[in-house]
Amino acid sequence: MLYKFNEELLYQKIDGLSLLHKIAFGASCCERLLPNYKLFVDKEDWGDFSYLEDTLNELWNYVSGKQIELNRIEILSKECYKLTPDSEDFGSVFVSYAIDAGVAIYETLLCCLDNEAQHLVDIASVSRDAVDLFIQERDHMNYSDFDFEKKILSDSLMQKELHKQLIDLEMLKNKPQLDLQFIKEFRSIVKGTSNTRS
Repeated sequence: MLYKFNEELLYQKIDGLSLLHKIAFGASCCERLLPNYKLFVDKEDWGDFSYLEDTLNELWNYVSGKQIELNRIEILSKECYKLTPDSEDFGSVFVSYAIDAGVAIYETLLCCLDNEAQHLVDIASVSRDAVDLFIQERDHMNYSDFDFEKKILSDSLMQKELHKQLIDLEMLKNKPQLDLQFIKEFRSIVKGTSNTRS
């Protein structure tokens, strides 16, 4: 079976999830993307990896039952927005990966505020984009290649990412109450499937 990025399917799987379940999905995508931000910081000496890492930890704590005040979420989201680089300011490919990571955390924070499924679809999209770009760079792909999109979609890394997103949503849907043990295991699985360039 060849997995494809399907917004309609994502909406269907997100439908009915609680806010905490949604944040868990967003955080799982962020977990895979965050190492890419560190690569950018190390390469360009710009940004603050520790701040984004701490923010992601706060999101996981929120999923685990620790409340985050509204003004705290707003502060975190504004700072994460500032720490997301502008592609116009940097020449290396690493900036794109850093943007994806920053956007994913920012969108997860926004979801905390309005509980809208669109944020999760956007997060899933940037996660897919990061893998897409990595494959292009790794294989020195040419846009003029007739099978350009097909080669990317069929790549094992892309299939792994698209499948992971669907599996995560299915796992969350099958767990109405997110207990601490489940969250710990869910996050540990995520950490073992990072889509980092390293």
